[in-house]
Amino acid sequence: MLEPSIKRTVAFIDGQNLFYGAKEAFARRFPDYDPIAITHSICARLGAYDVALIFGRDQDLTESVDEVKTIAQQQDRWIKIASAYPLSPTSRNRRGIDGTDWIPTDRETYEACLDPRDYRSKRQDAEQP
Repeated sequence: MLEPSIKRTVAFIDGQNLFYGAKEAFARRFPDYDPIAITHSICARLGAYDVALIFGRDQDLTESVDEVKTIAQQQDRWIKIASAYPLSPTSRNRRGIDGTDWIPTDRETYEACLDPRDYRSKRQDAEQP
């Protein structure tokens, strides 16, 4: 399998685990929101990317990582998978997702990436107590 010179990249955000990882690592309160869990194996099977960047460190995704590696072998494709996750000196979990390249993210980088906009609808806000 040859590494392609031009790579298509997709990012998957494991919102719930990234949220709690950042909360634990950086001791910060975040607004409540409904996190999104995403699997990337379907996109790999469809040949939608060459590089998958998963924002999170949930070891539950290890099975999906293994599946993507199997898909890459079956399709004779080069696929790189990395997990980016919050890390600080106080973090208990210091690992990325098994089977991926680990990209620890410090607080300054994490906060620089936060989107300050509130995407919840006005109606949804009115319905919440």
